[in-house]
Amino acid sequence: MSKPLIVANWKMNGSLEGLKEFFEDLELRDRADVVVLPPAVYVRDCISAIGNRALDVGVQNVWTEDSGAYTGEISAKMVRDIGADWVLIGHSERRQLQKESDELVKRKLDCSLKAGINAIVCVGETLEERLSGQAESVVSDQLRKAITIDLSESQKEMVIAYEPIWAIGSGKSATLEEAQEMHVFIRNVLLEILGRLGANVRILYGGSVTAENSVELIKQNHVNGLLVGGASLTAQSFSSILNALD
Repeated sequence: MSKPLIVANWKMNGSLEGLKEFFEDLELRDRADVVVLPPAVYVRDCISAIGNRALDVGVQNVWTEDSGAYTGEISAKMVRDIGADWVLIGHSERRQLQKESDELVKRKLDCSLKAGINAIVCVGETLEERLSGQAESVVSDQLRKAITIDLSESQKEMVIAYEPIWAIGSGKSATLEEAQEMHVFIRNVLLEILGRLGANVRILYGGSVTAENSVELIKQNHVNGLLVGGASLTAQSFSSILNALD
């Protein structure tokens, strides 16, 4: 398995001046692979600000076609063209606010990998689904509908991010036991879908990740990294998470 993958999802936050300060103050260690996902309008500025430092930049969404009459959308080929390496697909906020379906997530994943972009696919259950005992069936369904492409032919990486929807932005993270159980379950589903290739897919945890809980989360089996939201918006808080990794 590769090094842990730590992803900063800035969502719709940031400014030109702010991102320059962020990268100037960010403390990097060679303990993890690091990806920053700014709003798309700041991608080129982030790439310029990073210089030769060892981290990648990506986007928070792409469309399913290479070009066409899709006002407001960007394609995976455009992302690759400007020098970005990653895309986040199927985040719960897009599933809820933009009504993105599992079928649309699948199409975005296929298009991204074929265009030469590494893809992070988000899955997760609502509080109602967890309390009713449906968490595993919901996540399994999301994975099986999204992953139909032959990864053995892909030159790029697919990552899974488990984000319990009830924990996002709430300040309440899943317990270590809940995170561990779901990550083991996801690993087993990936092995069923992908065979031996499923053992190499990095699985991230996302949902109110902080410097305080990141150390214990990353120690759990099959937790191969973190998808960080609010705690990635300042260099100080994000550096604290990176520095907490052994």
